[in-house]
Amino acid sequence: MQDIANGSKHRVFLKSYKPIVKDTEKHQGAFSSGFSGGFDVSSLRIYLGESSFVYFDEELEKVEAYITALFSNSLKQTNGPQQNPDP
Repeated sequence: MQDIANGSKHRVFLKSYKPIVKDTEKHQGAFSSGFSGGFDVSSLRIYLGESSFVYFDEELEKVEAYITALFSNSLKQTNGPQQNPDP
């Protein structure tokens, strides 16, 4: 995700950063996105090498899970256990 965000937003400022993402492609599949990735579904592919790619939506789910866990753990540490105030 850093490569995608930096590539579109900060490409001029990060001259020393070496991206992992080689290319992206919108793939028009024969099946709707309601099918699993095992079928030829339409997708945004992120190429990491010559023929190695990952699906953008799967990577986005990983980022969402990470951020959710990060903030959930941060809030637990700063707020402590929740208590109900007396009426």
